[in-house]
Amino acid sequence: MQKLTNLNMLDNAISIIFEFLIFFKTPFMKKIILSILILFITIAGYGQKDEIYYSMADALQKPLQVYYLSLYSNDLTTLPADICKFTNLTNLVLSSNKLNSLPECLTKLTHLTTLELESNQFTSMPDVITRIPSLTTLYLNSNQLIELPESISKLTNLTTLELFNNQITKLPDGISKLTKLTTLYLNSNQLTSIPENVFKLSNLTMLKLFNNKITKLSESISKLTKLETLYLNSNQLTSIPESIGTLSHLSTINFNENQLTSLPKSIVKLSELKVFHIDNNDNLVLTAEQQQFVKKVHNIEWIIK
Repeated sequence: MQKLTNLNMLDNAISIIFEFLIFFKTPFMKKIILSILILFITIAGYGQKDEIYYSMADALQKPLQVYYLSLYSNDLTTLPADICKFTNLTNLVLSSNKLNSLPECLTKLTHLTTLELESNQFTSMPDVITRIPSLTTLYLNSNQLIELPESISKLTNLTTLELFNNQITKLPDGISKLTKLTTLYLNSNQLTSIPENVFKLSNLTMLKLFNNKITKLSESISKLTKLETLYLNSNQLTSIPESIGTLSHLSTINFNENQLTSLPKSIVKLSELKVFHIDNNDNLVLTAEQQQFVKKVHNIEWIIK
């Protein structure tokens, strides 16, 4: 009803504006009226794109006007074939269902930018996803993934990739091709090290790797020059490389619950650091300079011994 009302209002407004165009003869006044017309159309179009549909039945009434579809928690075991009728779709939420595969026709959704698939039953990432190059945001959290396909390299427009709470033990070389990535969540998996290809993602600003089995942080961390947030808590780290001191944009670090006995001298160079968690590293000892540094950090979780 709301969409119909909006549409009627738009039709009426357009009719009135065209009548004004006929009435006003001067080019100047016609330009003003045309500008108003464009503004009306833009506002009406935005309203449609902003609407969220929560059922297939409602969405199928006007499939070409559906931009955001949420089928969250619908007990879906398969995706209806009609999903591919929404060729203007930009956001598709399929979280908290029982899906383990996706239809091939999803490749027809050439405007799709966000795909949310968390809390389903995927044991592998469906290959069809890698053939939707328009994707910028992909959520595959809380599934049963062990690894990712090499073809993930095709998703070169991805800026956000969330894969936490799976069983991932390694990453494909192809992930290094995702150079637009700014956010990568790999927490709560089975990683024992950070693959070197992660350090090629030079636009990363947020990297979450907590609750894995990582024993070492490579000097290559320095390649992530735009990194602002780094979570490595609940791992098995025994040391942090000196190169971390070159990450001048770091504002949040979490090293809680590791096996650290010291911190690199360069840690005091992180002038933008505002949040620094280093609790539950039982044998950690700081130098006098480091103790002075951590006192300046606004949010510090550690008792200076």
